[in-house]
Amino acid sequence: QMNRALAPFHPGSIFKIAVAAAAMENGLVAPGEEFFCPGYYRFSDRLSIPCWKPSGHGKVTIGQALAGSCNAAFIEIGLRLGRARLLRFCEEARLFSREIIGYSNAQGGSRLDIDYGRPALGNASLGQKGVMMTPLQVANMVATVADDGVYKRPRVVKEVREGEKIVGSFDRDRGTRVISPEVSRTLQVYLEQVTSTGTGRRAALSGIGCGGKTATSQSGQFTEAGQEILDTWFVGYFPTEQPQWVIAVLVEHGQSGGRNAAPVFKEIAEGMAAMYLR
Repeated sequence: QMNRALAPFHPGSIFKIAVAAAAMENGLVAPGEEFFCPGYYRFSDRLSIPCWKPSGHGKVTIGQALAGSCNAAFIEIGLRLGRARLLRFCEEARLFSREIIGYSNAQGGSRLDIDYGRPALGNASLGQKGVMMTPLQVANMVATVADDGVYKRPRVVKEVREGEKIVGSFDRDRGTRVISPEVSRTLQVYLEQVTSTGTGRRAALSGIGCGGKTATSQSGQFTEAGQEILDTWFVGYFPTEQPQWVIAVLVEHGQSGGRNAAPVFKEIAEGMAAMYLR
């Protein structure tokens, strides 16, 4: 039985959060700077990567590119950032950490392995080849952003008992700052735009608000009819004021994160809000 929460998948466009954070931390992208998306990013006459929107997004800022999940802009941002800086940021931000308090040797298949060359970096900037994250790692990345840039190792076991006797306990991680508060709060604004005007509008929570990111990633697997199986995601936090929860939704064999995963997030979050935010 596979525990999908701890199994590796391509995170797809959710990884754009990491690319945006790394670029902003390195001072490589100004908030008002515009990128142009014609519907694809062309590396050469023989190689280009399409945007999900064939007509293109036109001129977009980094915030608009994240809200609209623009591939062309994020390939350009990833190339500007460079392989070494992206790898270093992901390591320092603990994005691929396999540590879980109270549960050792889990999340073993997660990895960040980017080949050399512009096309490989462009593909990785979209969370595809070489980028494998578990839903727990994806949730923890968004939790770090929602927590103003403080990373905490996830904890799944609080204590171990034999009858009434506590034989072992596991304290919470106090947290380590891995992203600056300024960059984290800027990202929060962008992730909230995803659910208000962007690809994640079906996740929007009235009254309390939420921030998050959609993704539709290629799994590399195909049906018998030859159609590629897509993994579709939405990961988000709520409420927007003093966030308390993060939910990562992965729908296998989906069509898009906005269509398949975002409504599931909304349903779960509304149920939790009704129980705990009275």
